[in-house]
Amino acid sequence: MNALLNEFLLSHQELPLHAVGVIRVASQPAQYDVAERAFVPPTAALSFEQLTADNAVSMQPLVRFVAQQLQSTEEEAFEKVMLWQNDTAQLLQQGDAVAIGAFGTLQQHDGQIVFSPATLQTGFEPVAAERVIRE
Repeated sequence: MNALLNEFLLSHQELPLHAVGVIRVASQPAQYDVAERAFVPPTAALSFEQLTADNAVSMQPLVRFVAQQLQSTEEEAFEKVMLWQNDTAQLLQQGDAVAIGAFGTLQQHDGQIVFSPATLQTGFEPVAAERVIRE
């Protein structure tokens, strides 16, 4: 299931976690670092929003995606997604850390769910940008 969640998060830029919250991917474009005189490659930052009445996200895209990937019906996919997410919610209530694919871990501290994101590697290195003076 983690492999499917990884693929869904990368392709849809958000992963709804029923009764928990939403993990989102925010892309940051390449930037010029003046102090280092280098172009810094684009990066992706992960964020987590705990579920509230204001930020409810539909589970339907995730269910459709899982159904397509497993070549099953949406009802079967819904059951698998809800089983995984209910297990995740139960582990969080017990105080256990839950790995969300390769993207990080969720853990409950003092009634709040805390997301510890993993560092996403883009494979790009900063490029030096030296000034060129032509005669």
